[in-house]
Amino acid sequence: MQKHSLFAIALVVGVAVVLPASAQVYKWKDEQGRTVISDKPRPGSGGHEQVTSTPQKDHLQEKPTQTVTPEQSIADKELEFRKRQQEQREAAAKAEQDRLAAEQKAENCKRAQNYLQALESGQRVSQPDASGALIPMDDSARQRAIEEQRANVRSQCSG
Repeated sequence: MQKHSLFAIALVVGVAVVLPASAQVYKWKDEQGRTVISDKPRPGSGGHEQVTSTPQKDHLQEKPTQTVTPEQSIADKELEFRKRQQEQREAAAKAEQDRLAAEQKAENCKRAQNYLQALESGQRVSQPDASGALIPMDDSARQRAIEEQRANVRSQCSG
């Protein structure tokens, strides 16, 4: 009776060892052309792809092909890093240029508003003539200057 029990145990152990050894391995190329090795068939294939039967021991010794894209070379990474740095420098320079232009526009607006206010206040305003001498504005010259300055304020102070 002990012989039968030992035989049964040996049979169970043998089957347990042999079953995984006869497992099937599926191998196919995915959409990106990478080789995929799996214990399950390709999704949606209907079982029509090539199936390879490999003992588990051999399968464990074989290194499966990676399905991730290979890393970029250090030179490519360095090039991309330098490109990003250059883009950041250019963006910072543009932001600074925009800030300075906005400050200049605000200053020009303030000057135009102050000059218009002086013209409209009725205080005496003089203009230089061709020789550089200051000549007081008459009423018609003042009115023309006010109209011109209003247009200047609209252009300098608009959004």
